Amino acid sequence: MVRLSGDAPDRLFELVRDLGICCEARQAGTIRAAFTEANAAFLKRAAEGWQTLGAPVQFLDRAAIASATGTDRYLCGTLDFRGGSVNPLAYSRGLAEAASHAGADIYTHTTVTGIRRVRGNWTLSTPGGRIAAEWIVSRHERLYRRHLARTASQHHSRLQRHRRN
Repeated sequence: MVRLSGDAPDRLFELVRDLGICCEARQAGTIRAAFTEANAAFLKRAAEGWQTLGAPVQFLDRAAIASATGTDRYLCGTLDFRGGSVNPLAYSRGLAEAASHAGADIYTHTTVTGIRRVRGNWTLSTPGGRIAAEWIVSRHERLYRRHLARTASQHHSRLQRHRRN
C-alpha cells in the first residue's frame, strides 16, 4: 500500500504523457503544511518515514515553509517532489477520451435505479433498460456507498451513453 501511494504521482504523470492528455500537468512537487502541533508531529514522522524509503520528500522547518508559501501561518511542512498538479476537469476528460478510444462505453445523464452483481459482472438498472459492465467508474461517492457497498438501495446517478464519431 505504501508503494502504491508513493508511486501514484509518477503513475499519474506517466499516464498524462503516454495518453497525450492536455491538462496543464506540472510535476513540480506538493507541499503539505502543518498549522497545529499535532499536524507538525505527524508531518515530521511522515517525512522521516518516506526518506527512510528513499522517497524525495523534504521536511520544511518554519522558515522554509514560510519561504515556500509566503506566509508565517504554518509551523512546518513537507515538500514531496513526486507530486504536482493537473487541471482536474481536463485530466478527467482526457481519461474519458482514452477509455472511449480503447472501447469503453461512457454514460452520463441517465438515472441509475439499482446495481447488482450478476455472474462476475455488474448490472445497472435504469428507467430505459439495463447496462451490463465488468467495471463501473462513477464520480458520485453516493453510488459506491449506496449500491456497491450494499448493491441493493435506490440511487439517482446521472448517466447517458456517449459514442465517438
